[in-house]
Amino acid sequence: MRHLAFVALLLVVVIAGCAVPANDAGNASKIASAPTPTPTPVVTPTPTPTPVPAKPVKRKPAKNASAASQITGKPAAGSKFSMLRIGMTRHQVEALIGLPGDVKTTQLKNGGTRDETFYQHEGVLSFSKNGTVLAHISVDTAANGYQ
Repeated sequence: MRHLAFVALLLVVVIAGCAVPANDAGNASKIASAPTPTPTPVVTPTPTPTPVPAKPVKRKPAKNASAASQITGKPAAGSKFSMLRIGMTRHQVEALIGLPGDVKTTQLKNGGTRDETFYQHEGVLSFSKNGTVLAHISVDTAANGYQ
């Protein structure tokens, strides 16, 4: 009798064990054969920035520019001289518009010097403070770039 109960129990376990994996195996094959849905990309519109008009820049005269500093003539729009401002250093000027065609250095009574630089088709720039600070712009489009 014990033997029969053991066989019955074993038979129930085997049947139950086979039934569960068969269902899982069937579902697994169905899941494996089903096409995988591809995610739909979400496209959000990028807002177009509203253009803001630029505020005009109010430039103060440079602290080291004297009252006699000025611009003679009007530089043409887009010309090299149109990018210059009184009070710029000579290094800034030359980095911005390039080297001059010629330079004239004048000794002043106070012991300092004034440099004049000549640019072809642009004109003459005068530098004060021993040739280091732009003090005067003289526009002359017919200039040959030499003294």
